[in-house]
Amino acid sequence: MRTAAKIIINRQEPLHQVWLAAKQGGYHFDLKGDEWVCDRSGETFWDLLEQAATAQAGETVSFR
Repeated sequence: MRTAAKIIINRQEPLHQVWLAAKQGGYHFDLKGDEWVCDRSGETFWDLLEQAATAQAGETVSFR
């Protein structure tokens, strides 16, 4: 079944962050080396994006 749920990704240039908003919550990422890392959980952007997309799609989603 399709839902109207969205995942929103945007840059917060003044803060030097990337933000991810999904049904399961909001996340702020800082660049650490060559990875964007969540400032609360330490998980990477790609891991949290895959988790959010999988939860909202109801099936496994992978971006790598």
